[in-house]
Amino acid sequence: MVAVTILAGMGLNPDALHLILRKAVISDLLGNTIVLNNGCRSDNLYIIFEGRVESFVVEPNGCAATILLHGSEEYFGGMGFDNVPGSASIMTVEPSRFLILPKSELKAILPKNSPFTARVFERLLHELEEVGFNLAE
Repeated sequence: MVAVTILAGMGLNPDALHLILRKAVISDLLGNTIVLNNGCRSDNLYIIFEGRVESFVVEPNGCAATILLHGSEEYFGGMGFDNVPGSASIMTVEPSRFLILPKSELKAILPKNSPFTARVFERLLHELEEVGFNLAE
């Protein structure tokens, strides 16, 4: 099963892997489908199994500006840990398949999975660097 292979590669211990597989849902979306809207709250982590998504903002002139592209085995989400609405929209750029995990389940997993927690924070730091670079251009 693709889900088990991808999740195991993320540093999850077996208990967390089983919890995610029980609590998460799989969703298939067509290309050019909005997953998250700028300004809306979302309390889910989306793990991409197949496909690609684009995070973007719409500038005052009405043009969309791409911030980041995410592909298979990457993840994104409007986790709202600080209850602040998302600052970008996310749209599929091709047919995509996700595993969607609620924030409450993620919060239960993070403290018990040091490798997974480290990977989540490394990814966040990497994305912050990319966003800073993209905005500077």
